[in-house]
Amino acid sequence: MPFREHVTSFTPEQLEVLTTAFYAAIAELSTAGGEISQRDLAKRILERAADGIFDVAELKRAALEGSVSSELNESG
Repeated sequence: MPFREHVTSFTPEQLEVLTTAFYAAIAELSTAGGEISQRDLAKRILERAADGIFDVAELKRAALEGSVSSELNESG
């Protein structure tokens, strides 16, 4: 679980959203060939969650922001 150390900061439902967004971002990076560390993906997701964002699509977008894959999505 990528957000194990934050288990006391979020509800189980919120952690599920964070985890889903994390793995969706990884899958998109793998498909598009983007490069960003998993730690950085998690950090970006946590930053948005700290702002009260718990939408999988928005969290995934934030995690991929500035990566090769997000540029591909914007142009396609």
